[in-house]
Amino acid sequence: MKYALIFLLAVILCGSPVLSASPSVIVSDTSVTPSILMPDDMGMITVTLKNTAKTATVTEEDVHEPIQNVKSTTETTSTEYNPVINSVYLDGKGDIKVLAGNSDFEGELGPEQEISLPFLIKAPAVNGIYFPVLIVRMNSGNSLNYPIPVNVNMPISTEKKPVIVIENGYSGFVAPGDRALLKMNISNIGSSVAESITIRIVDSDPAVAPVNTAGFHIDSLDPGESVSYDLEIITSMEAEVVLHELPVNIEYTEVDGTVCTLDESIPVDVRGVARLDISSIKTEPVRVMGNEPFDLIIRLENTGTGDAKSTAARQDLPFMGDSESFVGKIKTGNDAPAYFSLTPGGPGEYYYNLTVQWEDEWGVHEEEYRLKLAVYGSDMLPAVIVILVILIIGGYFGYRYYIEGKKEIPWLKPRH
Repeated sequence: MKYALIFLLAVILCGSPVLSASPSVIVSDTSVTPSILMPDDMGMITVTLKNTAKTATVTEEDVHEPIQNVKSTTETTSTEYNPVINSVYLDGKGDIKVLAGNSDFEGELGPEQEISLPFLIKAPAVNGIYFPVLIVRMNSGNSLNYPIPVNVNMPISTEKKPVIVIENGYSGFVAPGDRALLKMNISNIGSSVAESITIRIVDSDPAVAPVNTAGFHIDSLDPGESVSYDLEIITSMEAEVVLHELPVNIEYTEVDGTVCTLDESIPVDVRGVARLDISSIKTEPVRVMGNEPFDLIIRLENTGTGDAKSTAARQDLPFMGDSESFVGKIKTGNDAPAYFSLTPGGPGEYYYNLTVQWEDEWGVHEEEYRLKLAVYGSDMLPAVIVILVILIIGGYFGYRYYIEGKKEIPWLKPRH
């Protein structure tokens, strides 16, 4: 009795704590995998628990009763407090068998903290919709009961939602450094309207980029409706000759206000273009003489961005010999010779056409070049000069022998 009176007096003097706030635990998400179970199949139920409180404190107010004409006072203190979960239990209600997951978690949840808990289940043998109940017990005495629907082989249609797809209406090639016009088709192939649709072209590849507009906005698209936009793109001269992906970000709103985002891409097929130029022209021998055989060698260089295949050259000189030369494949940055073995006619300057034909990813190409070849005649000048020198020397000594008294020529003087 003595100790009870002392305790009551202490309560009167110190007052009693008042809980002014308390965190709460909710089920923020559930999922069933697979979404439709077959009879006697096993599946997984995943539950996410969340502490909705933004702070981990509770407020206590201590009220002190007046003593000896002193007014009562109130003291307020804040202490940390997190909800403590004693047990998490999935009750199958006699239909769903819970094989694993019960009593696997107990402990505290901090402010706005979440935890996902899996439960391995076995479906009943009979088709139907079942509702096992999730039971969460906390040390505060509170408990949470949350039913979870499980579909066992029941043909229930899914929720109607919009489905936005993007298609590229351009199926050709783009050469490095060139521009192309892509026709984008945006369609709603879902079963409900999509609103506030925003399409953004993500400029992340330095090889392929939009020229001007990089975004489009559509107010709404009904099921089965589509719209088209023209998107001009440009490729860099250094673009690799491969299939590039132009990233596209799509954002739209469903009828219930849910904002959805998609990451799509538009394929851009970059194909190289072969360009052939003449890098050198030479003959063997260097000096082409009339009526004497020679080789004409014309080197063709590929200055383009793609390989030249099945390359062939044709010339129309009025000479005997080869008029065509097959070169074959010339890779980008390389050159190769076209050979012609010819025998010319008389001397002169001959103008002729060289026609080069090749093939690349874009098709067959042909280029014509206007060229000139000089053919020289037989050169008798050196022989004439030698003969003239001999005649001059012979005439000099003849003059001395016959005109100046028949002097003896030293090397003609007879020996004794």
